[in-house]
Amino acid sequence: MATFPQPQALDAALIVGTWVQIVTSDQYDGLVGPIDWIDQDRDNNPYGVDLTGTSIFFAADELFFAADELLALPGQPEGDPRLTRLVVLDRTDYLLVATSLAQLDADEQELREIDRLPCA
Repeated sequence: MATFPQPQALDAALIVGTWVQIVTSDQYDGLVGPIDWIDQDRDNNPYGVDLTGTSIFFAADELFFAADELLALPGQPEGDPRLTRLVVLDRTDYLLVATSLAQLDADEQELREIDRLPCA
């Protein structure tokens, strides 16, 4: 079972790779995951939080939240089995999250192949 570090102040840097606890009044409240994408084009809820391997089933592994719905944690919770890898392509940070090294490698390969495709 994972133990959760104490949350940091809300004004802590919310960047790709920051582990956060979701603070909402819905079914996502209390879930923990890393920010894996920040969509600057979204006016609301720009922070993508990867929820791979969490106990609640979601149609997507990633959901977007506003800054005031996130508490930054000082790191990955102790005992959390998820693996992460930061990949930088064209000066954009992508955080890959998986539950196995094989899946992490496959996800990175897929991301790099997509990045090689010509723009339409």
